[in-house]
Amino acid sequence: MKPAPSDAALLEADRALDAELSATAAKRQAQAWGDGAADALAEAEEPENLGWLLARTLLVLGVVVASIYLTLNVGLRKLMGLQGSAMGRQPLVSVVERLPLDQRRSLFVVKAADEYLLVGGGEGGLQLLSKLDVEAVERIRAQRPQTNAVPLSPFLQKLLSRRSGGSPSQPPGS
Repeated sequence: MKPAPSDAALLEADRALDAELSATAAKRQAQAWGDGAADALAEAEEPENLGWLLARTLLVLGVVVASIYLTLNVGLRKLMGLQGSAMGRQPLVSVVERLPLDQRRSLFVVKAADEYLLVGGGEGGLQLLSKLDVEAVERIRAQRPQTNAVPLSPFLQKLLSRRSGGSPSQPPGS
């Protein structure tokens, strides 16, 4: 059964009255809570200021870039085995050169306390093979051209030598 036109008008008026009463009750409740609650309701309805949104985005971007930089600068050096020496200080012990003999054995020229040592390394550990003549080693090192390339870790040298088919003792491009 259809409501009469007068009934439809009455239903519409009833809905409008209910909406008005609900709005009035919400205003009275906000006034009872105090002006802070009304301000909070008004702020919740307003969109966030674009300037604050931009500042927060740039701050988060800065934190992400800083964490990437620290990860690559510190973490990657440790992962690759690259050691940064202290400012202006020469290390007491350093590996001058490494020559892999096979998968498990290598020869090292080590400089320790102004002496050059030939050390063999393998599964059994390290073993001193001989002491080298300081003048001869420094003369050979002076004859070689200096490269500005960062020395690669043994793992990366092996990986690059497999890929290019070259010798693992020479970095690619040499």
